[in-house]
Amino acid sequence: MNQATSPSNSPSSSSSSSEALAAERLAKRRARSMISQRKYRANQKASNDQLVHDVRALELMTVTLEARLVVLQERQGVSIMVNAIKEYLALFQHGYHPFGPDSSLTQRQEAFLHRIMSPNVEFMGNVGVVPVLESGATFTSLFSNYQVVTQHIQVLSITDDDVLIEANCTIHVQISATTIQSLFPQLIRRHDNSDILDKLIGKALQLPTRYVFVFNIASRQVIRLDIFASIAAAFVEQLQSIDAACDALQGVMKDEVLLRLQQLGYG
Repeated sequence: MNQATSPSNSPSSSSSSSEALAAERLAKRRARSMISQRKYRANQKASNDQLVHDVRALELMTVTLEARLVVLQERQGVSIMVNAIKEYLALFQHGYHPFGPDSSLTQRQEAFLHRIMSPNVEFMGNVGVVPVLESGATFTSLFSNYQVVTQHIQVLSITDDDVLIEANCTIHVQISATTIQSLFPQLIRRHDNSDILDKLIGKALQLPTRYVFVFNIASRQVIRLDIFASIAAAFVEQLQSIDAACDALQGVMKDEVLLRLQQLGYG
């Protein structure tokens, strides 16, 4: 007589057991995944909270340092110096014309420089207010439609004795026949430069220019002024050719006027 088959050993029972085991494993994996996600979100939140805290702390520190800098600058009279630079750039916005029709403006310009500058102010290798005025007159006379546009003024450094302030400007000028005759007479003498002359005369140049003022804290006067501008770079941009610019500038180092301009920081 055949033995009866145990229900537990039947194929359907074995399949059910395997499915239950797989489901249990899946449930465990899901549980572990949920735990891992909760931990990740908790860590991410803690990281974000710490980042927010650090940013707020840095912002507070920045505000504190800026406030201290303002106090320090006010003690040293920096705002007075910055305002003096703004007034200087506004007063000389259209250059300096000592023999021009507006004699009252000329007098205001000269009186202003003598007031804000030390009698022994250093200017591009020269000493005194007169060289500052002379260089302004020379440079202005070489161009037409002269205009200074100020972009930015910033304090570079403060010491116990001096304050260093930089003004970044663009000088807009128009090239005239006087410009060519004074700076580039070789272009007129040569007959093969008509194209270059056509590209220059009457055209506008933009000269990125840096003014660097050094103020004495005790006197609050300018004790040094440096001006940095590049006419050569402006000519390259205008002519759209380095070769043409070099051709235009060829020989000008022998020209007395340009030599003087270069000594004053305009070369």
